[in-house]
Amino acid sequence: LNIVVSRVSGQVLKVACAVQKSKRWFFLVYRMHPIDLNWEVVDSLGDEALILDMGITVIAKDIPGIKSNSIYFSGLDYGRNNPDHIFVFDLNTHKIETLPLCVFSSIPFSDARWFFPGFSS
Repeated sequence: LNIVVSRVSGQVLKVACAVQKSKRWFFLVYRMHPIDLNWEVVDSLGDEALILDMGITVIAKDIPGIKSNSIYFSGLDYGRNNPDHIFVFDLNTHKIETLPLCVFSSIPFSDARWFFPGFSS
């Protein structure tokens, strides 16, 4: 499954997510190389966190409880408003944890996706 995401800067990312047979999620993040126009792997989001269900990144320090360089997602096949089914994928460790309840109440996860593309660097 590939999902397109817009960064705070307007840069477009492609997020490839897969569920392994063990029900373990794995993510790869790509950006468009500005010269070659090929997708290349992004190793770090820096101080941003990716909210996959909304197709955006946010500055992690601006939202209490949000971890930088992480992907927040709903599990895609579970109820999006159930806090037991919202997870955090850490891009540093490639480990998944459930979303702390204090964070769940402050983030309006949504099925809506607004996309404003920008391929400039």
